Amino acid sequence: MGTTRKLRVISGASGIGKTRLAQDTSWNAIDLEPMLFRWGDNRSTCLTGVVQTSGWPDNYCDAIIMHASLGKLVLTSAHPEIINELVQRGIDVALVYPDESQAEEYRQRYINRGNKGQTLELLTSNFDLWITNARAQLGCRHFVLQPGQYLSDVLPQILAE
Repeated sequence: MGTTRKLRVISGASGIGKTRLAQDTSWNAIDLEPMLFRWGDNRSTCLTGVVQTSGWPDNYCDAIIMHASLGKLVLTSAHPEIINELVQRGIDVALVYPDESQAEEYRQRYINRGNKGQTLELLTSNFDLWITNARAQLGCRHFVLQPGQYLSDVLPQILAE
């Protein structure tokens, strides 16, 4: 694995505020949506300018590293295979997620941002599993959000470490 490269990569659970943070141009951040990379050859070029391939997760990790190498704060999904691949490549990853006691708060966040139907069901029914997986994730720095907190609340601490 070698030395860890200090690029600005934050992996985060759904609903923590990645998209909102990326919309604030003062952070020079990009929220890389994994679905644009994951489902392959039948999709067109995404907003990042990367032509999608069926090479998941390598294509996504390559895009993360490319943007981070250009000085961007890269906000990614909390898929374990992504974090593992980035760690394997020597990238320092900060993993941000809520405590499992916040399931109802996050359900309301999902509703407030417009999630409904199958998407809402997927997010809420897997909440505990995803938090358990995040807690068990090795090789990255962990930041657990308190009730009412968003990524922007802990970002100064993440970037200072």
